[in-house]
Amino acid sequence: MAFDLEMITGLGVPVEKAKQIKARHDETIAALSAEAEKARKEYEETKARAEEARRLEAEIEEVKDWKAKYEAEKAAFDTLKTEQDAKNTEARKREAYKALMRAEGIPGKLIDKIARYDDVSSFRLDAAGNLENTDAIRANLRREWEDFLPTKQKGGL
Repeated sequence: MAFDLEMITGLGVPVEKAKQIKARHDETIAALSAEAEKARKEYEETKARAEEARRLEAEIEEVKDWKAKYEAEKAAFDTLKTEQDAKNTEARKREAYKALMRAEGIPGKLIDKIARYDDVSSFRLDAAGNLENTDAIRANLRREWEDFLPTKQKGGL
């Protein structure tokens, strides 16, 4: 509710005093309006900062788990790498085993079948990629597959 000159003079206040009261009243209203505007601007700035803070807190929460996520991904990668290394090693062992069978004179059709069915996990490879302990492997090959391996016959019929 604003005071105006008529209302003040209507209360019996002289015009000069009414003008002074009105001027003071207008100053107070202007100061209060400026203060309210300042408070509104501060509120808007604070509100924007609060929203930014909430957004940053959410980002921080996501980032807090980086170590756990990293370790989980690294463990999965290490497992995959180990599995792939095992597959590659087994493939190299099978190829070395096939080369040994070729050197023994086993026919090509049998080489793939024997290599597919024999367990090569116990075989060891040297630095050059050749099988170690080839004498034992040859003996085992002859013992296990002797019925399918060609034999050399001496003599005529």
